[in-house]
Amino acid sequence: MSGSVHRTDNLYNFDTAFDVRLSPKDAQIGRQIDLLFWFPFYGSLYNYTVISKNGFIAFAQVFEEGLDIHVGPEVNWPEFPDPAMIAPYMCPQKYATQTFGGRSSGVRYKLLVRPDLLRQKNVPGSQTGAPAILKLNKEINYAQADEEAARLLDEMKKNLADGMVGAENFEPDIALVVTWLNMTYAQASAQDEADKVSL
Repeated sequence: MSGSVHRTDNLYNFDTAFDVRLSPKDAQIGRQIDLLFWFPFYGSLYNYTVISKNGFIAFAQVFEEGLDIHVGPEVNWPEFPDPAMIAPYMCPQKYATQTFGGRSSGVRYKLLVRPDLLRQKNVPGSQTGAPAILKLNKEINYAQADEEAARLLDEMKKNLADGMVGAENFEPDIALVVTWLNMTYAQASAQDEADKVSL
């Protein structure tokens, strides 16, 4: 492994050649990326997602207004979107102005693809004969489909089997890894950030 790869407890490797960072222009509405496969989630199939600096990935644009993130039963749908989402770290956030351990804050993402999947024409077990991978070309700079990706997917398999009842037989072939590193609350002051460093 390269010396530049960053690893801490409970985080998968990031800062590899395949990691892409959200740019400041993505700060307000997030970045939509192709998933390269059909992802079944709450009765629908998605081939894209929107990654937000505010600690979530969504399957449509989320209406964000200042410090308000409009989701859930209070949203007046269909006037405002109320997309399906996965929100492990959801709150209004901003990039910290200070570095922590020599690392600047930011959101990084990559798509891990098991190399064997690229050789298959159809999704294993699919009744529809859906393509295993929708597209994988040189423009998709965030997809990692090599032996390191396979190793990380095997590590995820072990972690899921160890931490989730009934996941012993789950075989991850593709995974989206998103890392929110050193983000801070949107209303945090410079002093708040300094206090975090001194803890």
